[in-house]
Amino acid sequence: MPKNRLPCGCNCGNISGEWGNIIIQIGRGTTDMVDNEDFVRQEVNRGVKAHKGGNDKAAWLHFQSALREDPDNVTSLLWLAYLSDDYEKCVFLLDRVLEIDADNERAKAGLAWARKELAREQGEGGPATAEDVANLSQRLKRAVGVSELKHQAQKGTIAQRARRRISP
Repeated sequence: MPKNRLPCGCNCGNISGEWGNIIIQIGRGTTDMVDNEDFVRQEVNRGVKAHKGGNDKAAWLHFQSALREDPDNVTSLLWLAYLSDDYEKCVFLLDRVLEIDADNERAKAGLAWARKELAREQGEGGPATAEDVANLSQRLKRAVGVSELKHQAQKGTIAQRARRRISP
């Protein structure tokens, strides 16, 4: 396989995956670059296929490549936010989506979630909400239920073994 070829089947190995380059490329966008809609569409489709195939690095590169051609491509920005492993990147990308499309519900929901997770990560979680308490309560009930089921299964197994030993 050639050096620049990734498992997704294209020559995107020379595209940088650095977050800072996204910011630079978004800021440098020109209207001349938007003319290549087919290329942008292909890159977005390749990114989706790469993600579905389990190759998030290649997906990241394809979405970034689409942004180089069309810095206002909302689909690429949303996917990059989804693939991001850093809440700050996610917040930045979703803010950019809302600059382009202020009514984008996915971006609004994602931004609220990312900001909440970022605050938690930084230790500024504040008091728990009723939703947080309900979620924790449900998780604890499931955990207790699972351990109780395991205990009952062990008891059943022991009882079955005892019956086998007693039966001639």
